[in-house]
Amino acid sequence: MQIAAVFAELELSRLRERTKAVLDQKRANGYLPGTLTYGWDAEATGEVSAKGTKLRRVKPNVCEQRQLRRMLHLRARGRSWYAIAKALNAAGVRTKQGHAWAGGTVRKLLNSRTFQDWRA
Repeated sequence: MQIAAVFAELELSRLRERTKAVLDQKRANGYLPGTLTYGWDAEATGEVSAKGTKLRRVKPNVCEQRQLRRMLHLRARGRSWYAIAKALNAAGVRTKQGHAWAGGTVRKLLNSRTFQDWRA
């Protein structure tokens, strides 16, 4: 029984590595590797993956990226996630889905891999 568990864990590890490699490759080629993140838009490329999925290329959304820089600036000045969300809501800025900002949403966005890659 323990041997089966060890092999299952090994296979899961390999699956994670393969998935990460595919997503990294898509990201490196400018394709959308998952859900669309605030600060970027997606445009159709006309290409289709081997699985039949329509491929979309990521492009910057200048207005949203201006707000990302504002969030980063506020955070660097010591503002809490909640205070940043409150400031965005007061300015009438909405999330990609049109909702009001919450502190957890700001935290998740600023700590996301997409944001960290953009910031670098």
